[in-house]
Amino acid sequence: MIKSMYKKPTGFTIIELLIVIAVMAILAAIVVVGWNGVSVQSRNTARANELETWKSTFELYKTRFSTYPSQATGSYCLGSSFSTGKCADTSSSTAPTVAASTGLMNELKRVSPTLPSVSTSAVATYAGPYAIIGATDIKLIGTFESNNSCPDDLVVETSVSSGLTLCKYTLTY
Repeated sequence: MIKSMYKKPTGFTIIELLIVIAVMAILAAIVVVGWNGVSVQSRNTARANELETWKSTFELYKTRFSTYPSQATGSYCLGSSFSTGKCADTSSSTAPTVAASTGLMNELKRVSPTLPSVSTSAVATYAGPYAIIGATDIKLIGTFESNNSCPDDLVVETSVSSGLTLCKYTLTY
């Protein structure tokens, strides 16, 4: 029996290594895309819960005083922790401000001394929840990262740009 003088090469060929690297890159891309979807859903759930808490605060006020807070018709920030001092379209000069919302916040503190916490993470130029008080209703509005859809019981108010939707609860007097 004659033994070969040459050893068979051991290890991986360059082609095998390239295939493994390509498969790993594809799997990593799938994980990154999936993680982004989960984090958007998590942020939207937090915003929906926040808006639900504000709705409950307004309803508690109505239960206690038989009416919703009486404020002038207009837009009001829900909360006070907005870094820009505005809570709706922060790029707009007519956006509701924290300063103008003090009266409404003080009214709501009559039933809830500790008002709901406010998410200060802005979605594009929309910073947080706000209320539009009209003659016959109050709209509680939040911004969500979605294409013209809202979570849970919320209803679409309007789509503000690609990937952003304003969702609302409507409270009727």
